[in-house]
Amino acid sequence: MIEKILIVILCILVVVLSTLLWLRYRKTRNVVILDRIAVNELLAAFVNNLRRGKIQDIAGRVSHVLRKHLGCDRIVFLRSFKGNLELNYVSGVKRLGRKDFRVRISQDIQARLKAYHHISAISELSSLFSGEYLKRLRGLRLKYFFPVFVKDQLYGLYFVATDLPLDNSPLRFLTTALAFNLSTAYYMGSQEQQLRNYESRVKSLETTKSKAAAKAVSTGGGELARLLKIRNSARLTTELVEMLRKDCEFSKMIFCVRPDNPDETLISVNWHIVEGIDKKCRESFDELMSKTESGKICIVKDLGNFGGPVDDCIKQLRDGNIKYLTTLPWGSDRKAFLAWSGRMMVGDVSARLSNFRNEILPLIENAQRLERTEAMSYTDGLTGVYNFRFFEKRIEEEFDRARRYGRPMALLIIDIDDLKIVNDKYGHLAGDCILKSLARTLSASVRTNDVISRYGGDEFCLIMPETSREQARVFMERIRDTISSMPCRMEGAVEKHSYSVSIGGAVYPVDADSIDSLIHAADMALLKAKSEGRNCAKLAEAQLSQKM
Repeated sequence: MIEKILIVILCILVVVLSTLLWLRYRKTRNVVILDRIAVNELLAAFVNNLRRGKIQDIAGRVSHVLRKHLGCDRIVFLRSFKGNLELNYVSGVKRLGRKDFRVRISQDIQARLKAYHHISAISELSSLFSGEYLKRLRGLRLKYFFPVFVKDQLYGLYFVATDLPLDNSPLRFLTTALAFNLSTAYYMGSQEQQLRNYESRVKSLETTKSKAAAKAVSTGGGELARLLKIRNSARLTTELVEMLRKDCEFSKMIFCVRPDNPDETLISVNWHIVEGIDKKCRESFDELMSKTESGKICIVKDLGNFGGPVDDCIKQLRDGNIKYLTTLPWGSDRKAFLAWSGRMMVGDVSARLSNFRNEILPLIENAQRLERTEAMSYTDGLTGVYNFRFFEKRIEEEFDRARRYGRPMALLIIDIDDLKIVNDKYGHLAGDCILKSLARTLSASVRTNDVISRYGGDEFCLIMPETSREQARVFMERIRDTISSMPCRMEGAVEKHSYSVSIGGAVYPVDADSIDSLIHAADMALLKAKSEGRNCAKLAEAQLSQKM
């Protein structure tokens, strides 16, 4: 009798266990687990291919990721070409006619497609494309789409089929990241093509025998080839202005221009200028720009009274024997101020300035575009701070500098406490609000030479050059207290939500003698802070100093 009872109980347990396993399978079968390091390596590979201009490699990798990581067994990519969407790539689909999928794309459709920032259902396109066109897509069992934009222009449209639901977070994240990287690759590829065009022009300049053509450009082919290799716009500005000074034979010169980043100081280049005039011009730069007609060469002594600091600047120019001034376009949406004296006639200077604008200034525009694109690849899309790739680059630079000059450097790892609970309770949008709030607080609290980056997930890193253990300790406590006393208003919530962080820190050379050991020491200090109840800041134990 007892044996029968035990057998019945065992059978019941088997049924219960099988039911639990089946429910767990139902719950997790559509879950995609993303490895942070794998994603970082993928993005790094994108940028490496991107710098070599291999857009086909990027597109191939996009399709590979869609198939391998998101289970997309059918992929169709339509690329924008001469106002149409043309069939460009297919995977898992047979017997596809190119003409059947060609569709005209108006500016209105482009503008409406730009509103789709994430992967969406094909049914959303019912107001953009004909019912017959959508029927063809559904006939191929395609479920979702996501657009790829390059600046404001549609580059293409991806259609995919996967068993993952539309609200699957990895699906939304990876497709958005893939679209961004394909967009960046195409944009930088176009910039590289412009550079190749310039290099081709240089070769023609070097081989041409026409003296008139050689005279039209204010510098030789070899010099232009050297300038093409300069990717830093500030350094290129200095080189170009010096070249202009020699070409126009200025005996005295003041040049000022505002950099791309409005928070940075003006770029200025001077030649034989009395001390004080340059400072006055920089202080009056914005007013000078607003009161000077673009491209017109003005005689300084004939300028009237404008009022305010501009008059003081013009007086100093007269006293410094500066005879002429003008403004020049300098890159996209910016103007530069140029004042000078020299023996060359104004008409000849005007002609050379015109040649300079037409032949040389596109180099500045190209350098600025490349800088902006590179900055995009180093920025975390959600929080606006630097990403893990930039952290890897800068920690090597700052560590080498600290070791070379024998100065301390602190590394802090900041982790949001219980962010997973917030995500599970309020949704991922609420967690995103906290991440952005922390990024804003950190950005407002650090020095200009400190480097904030998102380390991954709910962790941020802060590199602090020339910071001792005591300075790091004081900062850690201050920022921890600031964050815990500043609640965050989450999207859709009426009340603000308080949150806290745990911080681990380590300082070179006291706590570590290499980059890896510094990161490890800060990580161990973070674990200790977590183990002591969260909302806590801990410095690593000074192991190296104890050994000494």
